[in-house]
Amino acid sequence: MGYAVRFDERMSSATKLKYMTDGILLKEVLSDPYLSKYSVVILDEVHERTLNTDLLLGILQNPLHQRNKGSKQHLGKFNVVIMSATMNAKLLSRQFPEYVKII
Repeated sequence: MGYAVRFDERMSSATKLKYMTDGILLKEVLSDPYLSKYSVVILDEVHERTLNTDLLLGILQNPLHQRNKGSKQHLGKFNVVIMSATMNAKLLSRQFPEYVKII
């Protein structure tokens, strides 16, 4: 397990799970648009509607489509888990219509 926050990062070659802030994830997706090092991204507290989270919700649609059905399938399947205690799941599911599973 590892983590990345502003000015601090702790990981090793054995790291399988990496916790990071939405700002760090946004920085990573800007340098690697397909997030090729990851198979799953979990966005938590989406109901807080920060600018970074809203940007990520839009930007993550590209790696979702390209890695699961498009030209980047060789990178492997990619999943996004969106979590919130109070969000309207049906409303948010319109943004990811072909990938959403509401549980």
